[in-house]
Amino acid sequence: MESSFNTLRMINYCQAKNDRGFKNSSGAHGAFTIIEVLVVITLLSILILATLNSMYAMDRAAQRQSYYTAALALTQGKIEEVKGYVYNPPTEPFGASNYVTTSDISLSLADSGTSQAMDGTMTTTYAAKTEGHLITVSVTVSTPYGQDIVTSLESMINGYSNSTE
Repeated sequence: MESSFNTLRMINYCQAKNDRGFKNSSGAHGAFTIIEVLVVITLLSILILATLNSMYAMDRAAQRQSYYTAALALTQGKIEEVKGYVYNPPTEPFGASNYVTTSDISLSLADSGTSQAMDGTMTTTYAAKTEGHLITVSVTVSTPYGQDIVTSLESMINGYSNSTE
C-alpha cells in the first residue's frame, strides 16, 4: 500500500512540475522542430498533388469516353438510316459505282443544346459488291482538347437487308 501511495505522490509531483509543458529527459520542452514540420508538410503536399492529378486524369478519361460514345452513336445512327432506305439498285445511292457523301457535323453535349462541344465530318461510302452494297460510315470529330476521335462502322445492304419493300 505504501508503494502505491508513493507512486501517486510521484505522479502528482510530475504533473505539478509539467504544468507549463512536457519536458524531455534533457530538461528541454518537447516540440516538433521546424525540419520535422517541413518534412510532414512536404509529404502531405506530395500526397495531395498525386490525388488531384489522378482525379484530373480520370475526369479527362471520362470526358474522352463521352465524346467517343457520342461519335459512335452518330455513326450507328447513320448506318440505321441507310438500312431504312429502299434497296433498289441502280438508283442512287445504290449505283454500280462507288458513291461517297461527306457532311459537316456539330454536336452539343449540353442539355440546352447551346454549347457546341464537337465539330467534325461524317463520310458515308456506298461501295458496290456482288452481294449488294457495302456501306461504310466514318465520323471524325475534334474534342475541345485538340484530340481527334475517329469512329467507323460497316454494314452490307442488299435486297434481304430491310423489310420496307
